[in-house]
Amino acid sequence: MSDKNDESELKYCVYCGAELEEDRVYCPKCGKLVVKAKDKKEKGSEESSKRAYKQKEVPGRECPECGSIIKSRILKQCPICNSKLTEPPLAETEPKEEETGFIFTGEKLRPQIRLKKESWNLREGLNVVGNSILIYIAVYFIIFTTISYFIQSPPGTITIFDILVGQIPEVFLGLYPVVYILSKNHSYEKLGLNLGNRQLILAGFIGIAGGITLYFINDFMEIVIELFKSVGFNIFAEVENYFASYAQSLQAAEFYWIILFAILIITASISSEMLFRGTFHNTLKEKFGKTLRGKAVSILLVALAVSLAYSILFLIFNFPIGIYFLLLYFLINLILGIIYELNGNLANSIITYTVYNLIILLMMIYF
Repeated sequence: MSDKNDESELKYCVYCGAELEEDRVYCPKCGKLVVKAKDKKEKGSEESSKRAYKQKEVPGRECPECGSIIKSRILKQCPICNSKLTEPPLAETEPKEEETGFIFTGEKLRPQIRLKKESWNLREGLNVVGNSILIYIAVYFIIFTTISYFIQSPPGTITIFDILVGQIPEVFLGLYPVVYILSKNHSYEKLGLNLGNRQLILAGFIGIAGGITLYFINDFMEIVIELFKSVGFNIFAEVENYFASYAQSLQAAEFYWIILFAILIITASISSEMLFRGTFHNTLKEKFGKTLRGKAVSILLVALAVSLAYSILFLIFNFPIGIYFLLLYFLINLILGIIYELNGNLANSIITYTVYNLIILLMMIYF
C-alpha cells in the first residue's frame, strides 16, 4: 500500500521527464516551472473552439436515380450512377458569441463592458445618468448666464419668461439616454417602454389615477406647511409667497404663453422619466435584483437622489423652500417608482407625471 501511495504522489516534468514529488512547483533537474501539459492543451482547445464558428453537420443529398445519400458539397453528380445531383443547401453556421476584451483606463487594465440591448449594467447606466446630469448643468448654466443677463427680472418677482426658461433644462434631461440607445442600436425595452395598444390604454388609466394621487400629495404638503406655521415656523410662509407669485404670473400671461408652457411641461415630464425611471431606476434594479426587495431598494434610492438633486439649490440659497421641495419630490418620486413597477411600463410614470403637472397648471390659472 505504501509503494502505491508513493507512486501516486509522483509526477513528471513536462520538459525533461524527471520524476517530481506532488508538492514540487519547479523541476530540480531543469529548473523550469512545472505545468500540466494536458490542462494547457485542453485550455487551448477550449479557447480556439470559442473563437471559431461552429459549423453544423452538412445535410446529405439523395440521388434521384439510385437513392444514395451524398454528403459531399463538391460533387455535382452521383459517384455511383453518374446522375446529376441537386445544388447543395447553404452551410449554416452558428453566430459567433461576442467576447469581451480589455481596455486601458489610466494605468489599469480593466475588462471591457459587455453591453446588452434590453437591459442596463451598472457602469453603463451610471455613465448615462452622469452624462445627462452634466448636460442639464451645462444647459442651465448657459441659459442663466446669457439669456437672464439680458432680461433681468425685478427682485422678488417671477415673470412668465422666468417660468418658461426654467423648464428648458428639464427638456434636456432624458435626451442623452434616447440618443445613446439609438446610436448603439439598442431596444427601447431598455428604458422599460412598452407602446403596445393594450399597454398604452392601461397606462392611460393608471396615469390618470396616479396623477390625481400626486395632486392630493401636493395638497397634503400644503397641510404640512400650515402645521409648521402653527407651531411657530413662520419662515415657511415664503413657500406660499413663492407659489402665489408663480400663479399670478401664469394668470397674467397671454394664452399662447400658457400653451407653450404646457408643451414644455409635457416634454419635460417625458424627458425626466426617461432618465430617472427608464435609466437610473432600471440600472439599480439590475444591480439589486428584480425581487420585491430589490425593486423597493431601487425606488427608495431613486426617490432620495432625485429629491436631493432638485432641492439642493433651494436648500443652499433658500432654506425653507428647500425643505418643502425635498419632502415633495421625495414623495412624488416614491409614488412614480411604485406606479412604474405595477407592470414595468415606463408609459405609466410618464402619463402620471404629465397629468400631475397639467393639473397643477390648471389649478394655478383658474383657482
